[in-house]
Amino acid sequence: MITIAICNKKGGVGKTTTAYTLAAMLKFRDFKVLAIDLDGQCNLTKVTGFEKNCPTAYSVLTREVPIKNAIVKTEWFDFVKGSRSLFTIGQVLTEGPGRVMRLVNALKDIKDNYDFCILDTPPAVDVVTTNAMMAADYIVIPAEANELSTDGIVSISESVKEVREYYNSNLKIAGILLTRYRGRTNIARDYKDIFKKYAKTIGTTLFKTEIRETITFSEVPSIHQPIFMYRKDSMGTEDYSKFTTELLKVITKNEEKLAKEGKASAITEGKTNV
Repeated sequence: MITIAICNKKGGVGKTTTAYTLAAMLKFRDFKVLAIDLDGQCNLTKVTGFEKNCPTAYSVLTREVPIKNAIVKTEWFDFVKGSRSLFTIGQVLTEGPGRVMRLVNALKDIKDNYDFCILDTPPAVDVVTTNAMMAADYIVIPAEANELSTDGIVSISESVKEVREYYNSNLKIAGILLTRYRGRTNIARDYKDIFKKYAKTIGTTLFKTEIRETITFSEVPSIHQPIFMYRKDSMGTEDYSKFTTELLKVITKNEEKLAKEGKASAITEGKTNV
């Protein structure tokens, strides 16, 4: 199982839209997919339209239930719902190295059941986001073309560097994804160049695909359908389809490299074949 965390300390940059659409598109391409809502705002849970009372990601991280008991079936992918209690989980988890290994240990029980696990994380670098980074193989950083997103990227990249150095050496930033992109504006083009240069400094890339701004994205949370089912001919469908393909190529290339080097990787561990 390859685990992808969607992260940015800055809110409102399309994290949930990216997590939801990516998970659904991977499932549409016949992969086995699990999505987990790790954000106390529960936006991914709201977008999926899942309202049943069941164990949550909070229950998994506090070890109240094993993750297999928290997984539910939705129309688009398997899912672990969020909880507002995630806002206070840092006060509940016992101090020590084990508090950031909760998700890693939970996912071990179901790693052979899925090809991909998509994590929607909170707009913060806290114990929940650290748990996600510890469990992830790849980080995708959605970002708008503006200065506020730059600060979020810097914060996430610094956290990834620390996690990689001390805990999860194979963690890789798959790339920075430009969202809500308005390519006709000068500021968007300027920041695209800035992000491209910064991506090199942190050892990653700026995805060639940009997710263009479209009113359709504001409609998706209310209709509880992925954009490619709601508006097959929309810019959002085209852009996220291209992004999914591009991401799979990045992952495949890296996994093959790790395998040649004899390092632990999603492929060498028999997790999946993308």
